[in-house]
Amino acid sequence: MSAEWTDIVKNKLENKDKMQKSYYIKHNGISGFLVLSKNKLLFIEEKGFLRKKYTLALEIPYNKIGNITVENSTRLSISEDGKKHSFTSIDVPSSEIVENLEELIKMITIIS
Repeated sequence: MSAEWTDIVKNKLENKDKMQKSYYIKHNGISGFLVLSKNKLLFIEEKGFLRKKYTLALEIPYNKIGNITVENSTRLSISEDGKKHSFTSIDVPSSEIVENLEELIKMITIIS
């Protein structure tokens, strides 16, 4: 049996880091979970139909994030060192995801 997506997240977070929000979302057309922790953004890719398999596809510390753009009610993009990552929200407005992400980034900036 493969690891659950939450197990992958727990293994990628440092001691004091914790998962804050997660969203079922598509990244470049691939379904998975966008996870916002206290310190970074993760995307866990989901593959398979009856037997789900999860892999870490993206990990971006907040200090590496450039522009965050709401493209429409379901699409958003995040730039990281010149790369653009496109996401399509499945169950919540993209503006809500961006709002939560910006709040977490602001918290990191205040603490640093």
